[in-house]
Amino acid sequence: PFVQAQLHKFTLTEGEGAYWWSVIRDKQRTLYKDISNLLTVNTCDLELDDMIHLSGYSHKVLGERAANAMLQVLNGDVNQIDIEKIELVADEFVPFLNNIVVKFKNLKGDLKSNGIPYGFYISKDEKGLEEVKKIIHLKLEGDKVYIKNEIAPEEIAGLYLSYAYGCSYYANIIDSENNSVPAFGPIKIK
Repeated sequence: PFVQAQLHKFTLTEGEGAYWWSVIRDKQRTLYKDISNLLTVNTCDLELDDMIHLSGYSHKVLGERAANAMLQVLNGDVNQIDIEKIELVADEFVPFLNNIVVKFKNLKGDLKSNGIPYGFYISKDEKGLEEVKKIIHLKLEGDKVYIKNEIAPEEIAGLYLSYAYGCSYYANIIDSENNSVPAFGPIKIK
């Protein structure tokens, strides 16, 4: 049995360094598919004490998450929080726009946030270097995040979606038992 913590922030890295930091986190997110009895504890909602180290309070939260994950693994329950699917759904109020909907699996309860939900990032390129700043707001509903945006439907396909992208971000979406959703991406929107 093995439990790892997903990389958190390093506030001094930018540009391509931010991309590679995100790539490593995305690999950590999916590693359970290749290695049995492994779970990754997500950290992207935790606070720092300096430019890279988690605060004392965050270590307490991380310790609780890691202990719960190890109990899961020891009990044969290796169902990690992950993305179930990403789809486009017509907006209920603006019919010529689409919401990007991210559905998560293996949550403990419903999605929630401390404050206004935040943390998604849309980019034009796979490396996330050119941000598309058209997210209006996020709506949490059960196991889904609706990313309301002002991107023309014909432009969405081919863009890239991330959560907690790069090295210096703010992301605050958790489930009912205080487990963070994983940092991911960039993932091509289809």
